[in-house]
Amino acid sequence: DIDRVYATGKNVFVSQCEVEAGGEAGKVLYLQYTVTALPSGGVVLCVDDVSKERRVTSMLHRYLSPQVADELLLRDMVRLGGVNQDVSIVFGDIVDFTQFSASHA
Repeated sequence: DIDRVYATGKNVFVSQCEVEAGGEAGKVLYLQYTVTALPSGGVVLCVDDVSKERRVTSMLHRYLSPQVADELLLRDMVRLGGVNQDVSIVFGDIVDFTQFSASHA
C-alpha cells in the first residue's frame, strides 16, 4: 500500500484489515491504517485498532435499522452501558378506543 500512495500521487491512503492476534486463539483485531507521503520522499504509517468501534457498529446494526444506527454513530450518541436519566412516562387509556378504531378502519 505504501507503493500505491506513491503510484497514485495521493497523499493519504486509508484501509482496514483483519489480523489474528498472536497468543490469543480466535481473537481478531480490526486495524485501520493510514499511509501519508512526506514531501521529503518518506512516508508515515499510522495504525489504529478499531476493534471496539467495529463491535459497536455491528451490534447497533443487529438491533436497529442501518439508517438509525448510522445516524447515532454519526452524531456520536452511542454510550456503552447506557445513560442514567430522570424521565417522565405517561400511560393513557382511551375508553372504547379499540372498538372505535375497528369500526372506522
